Amino acid sequence: MDIDTNILMGDDDMNDDDISISPYNYCDYWCEKCLAQDHCVVYNKELEAEEEGKNAFEVASENLENAIDMIRQYVEENDIDISGMLEEVYDDGSFEKIYQEIQENPLLAMCHIYMERSEEFFEHYRDRYLTPPFLVEAFSNLGWYRTLLPVKMERTLHSLYEFTAREEEFTLQDALLTSLVVYKSLRRSLSAVRELKDNLVDYQDILTELEDLLVAIHTGLKHEFPFWILLKILCGYLVYAQNHPGKKRRKKGTHNGEKN
Repeated sequence: MDIDTNILMGDDDMNDDDISISPYNYCDYWCEKCLAQDHCVVYNKELEAEEEGKNAFEVASENLENAIDMIRQYVEENDIDISGMLEEVYDDGSFEKIYQEIQENPLLAMCHIYMERSEEFFEHYRDRYLTPPFLVEAFSNLGWYRTLLPVKMERTLHSLYEFTAREEEFTLQDALLTSLVVYKSLRRSLSAVRELKDNLVDYQDILTELEDLLVAIHTGLKHEFPFWILLKILCGYLVYAQNHPGKKRRKKGTHNGEKN
C-alpha cells in the first residue's frame, strides 16, 4: 500500500477527505459532508437500503452478516485455524493491561471532560437562545465532534498500545490513520469554539475552557504520537513486507527464535 506522508502527518493544508484507503475505515461518519461518497461502499449500500425502505437495524444486520461471510471465506481460502486464536493472543493478560493503560491515559480523560463540558454548554445555550443562522455550522461541528473525539482517541490509543506490545504493523497503521480522524475532530472543533467565542459574549468562560481543553488534547496527542518516528517504523515494516511476502519480522533482540 502506498501511503501519502502528508496524510499521515495530519497536514492542516490537506483535504480532510483525502485519505486514500477505503473511506469508511477512517472517517468521521458525516456522510453528507464527505467528498468520498462516490467510492464509499458503505455509503452507497446505505443509500440502496434507504431506497428499499430498510431501517438502520436491518442495514446493520446485513453489514454484519456480510462481514462474517467475508472473514469466513478468507479463513477458508487461506486454510487458517482460528480456534483458540484470541485466547492464545491474550492469555498473558495483555488485553486487561492495555485497557487499563488507556483508561488511565490523560488524553482520553481530557476528551471525556471536553465532551461533558461541551454538552453542558449546549444544554444551557438551547434553554435560553435560538441559534442564529450565521452560527449554525459552528454549532453543528461542535455538536458532531464532541462525541466522536473520545471514541476515536480511545481507538487510536488502543492500536498504539497494541503495536507497542506486539509490534504488528497493522496496529501501527490503524493508530496512525485513526489519529487523523482525531486531528480532524480537533481542528474543526477548535475552529467552531473560537467562532462561537467571538460571537457569544455571555459564554466566554466555558468557551475559553473548551478552547484550552482542545489545545491541550492536540498538544498531548502530538507528544504521545511522535509521527516521524512512527512513520519511519511503519514504512520499514511495509518495505519488509513487500520484499518478504508471507514472512514476519523478528522482534528486536532475538536471533533464530532465541533471545540474545
